[in-house]
Amino acid sequence: MSQEKRTLPVKLTNEEIQDKGRLVAAKSIELGRLEIEKKASMAVLTEQIKQVKAQVVELSAQIDSGEELRSVMCERTKDTRKGEEIVVRNDTGAVIFRKKLSKEELDLMSQQPLFEDKSAF
Repeated sequence: MSQEKRTLPVKLTNEEIQDKGRLVAAKSIELGRLEIEKKASMAVLTEQIKQVKAQVVELSAQIDSGEELRSVMCERTKDTRKGEEIVVRNDTGAVIFRKKLSKEELDLMSQQPLFEDKSAF
């Protein structure tokens, strides 16, 4: 005759049932907390994915066009002889904006002195 171990149903005592009830309650609370953490984590990851996708779109557009937007120093000039205002890029000298001055602007400019005495300031 030989002995062996088997997994078989065993009737639980009232104390074991109560212990398992407390364990179910604790695990239910833990499960709820984990689900809340999962939602918060998913929201963070979703936002990070959104930001990276936007960067990919921006970089792809820059590669496609061969250009990107940067701050560039420019000089704004009003030429009363030509009756226009122009904006020129300092780095390339290219005119990026040109407009005809209105009559009011020309009249106002003609009333201003050519050189201002800034020593009074």
